[in-house]
Amino acid sequence: KNSGKIIFKFYPSEDQLKIAFKLGEVDEIRGLIDPAPFHTWPKVKLEKKVDRGKLVGIFLNTEKPLLSDKTFRQSLAYAINKDSLSQERAISPISINSWAYNPQVKPYNYDPQKAKNGIKDNPEITLLASPALIATAEKVAEDWKQIGIKTTVQFPSTIPDDYQALLVIFDIPEDPDQYSIWHSTQKATNITKYANPRIDKLLEDGRIETNLEERRKIYLDFQRFLLEDSPAIFLYYPTTYTIKR
Repeated sequence: KNSGKIIFKFYPSEDQLKIAFKLGEVDEIRGLIDPAPFHTWPKVKLEKKVDRGKLVGIFLNTEKPLLSDKTFRQSLAYAINKDSLSQERAISPISINSWAYNPQVKPYNYDPQKAKNGIKDNPEITLLASPALIATAEKVAEDWKQIGIKTTVQFPSTIPDDYQALLVIFDIPEDPDQYSIWHSTQKATNITKYANPRIDKLLEDGRIETNLEERRKIYLDFQRFLLEDSPAIFLYYPTTYTIKR
């Protein structure tokens, strides 16, 4: 704060933001995912909240030979013990706060036996993750290893097109329209390379339907069929922290 003004500064990573706080360049941090080391500082005020406008999930590159197999994608989902992540579960790409949210989708609750049924030939997978999600990435890798998948975790500064599995924080659009994320024509933004004619049709219909109840039914179906296909694994709504001096 300076003469009644509030100045916002933006940093490319949480690590650089934390350094800026330590150096006194900023007096308050908002939206922090990992509060360490400030949670141990006696003269820092920590506030936390669950952000249901974002979700943490693993996007799977469905063009990769291993991940083009729906059964294998479902095995990856069943293998993760989501309760051990100690966060509020997210089961759909649409927020629980949305009027279009479908609570009846397949939740992929932890089931290592079911997960093992879809595993053959000692598969190997590389999980790329945002540096803010190190703890989650390590737990996911451990769960995948338990069912026989050799898993390597990497934290790249930029995301290559050629990835297999990508653990990120996803900003959920306020409107349930997710055409840009899942429609087969959206090459630049459909990062899972997902292509499904039924999903395409639902996304097209959802954009032009003006009756709210009819539109809601379209998005309920969209979530149900998308989750059955499992091009992504939805884990939790992240807890974010505000840090103040």
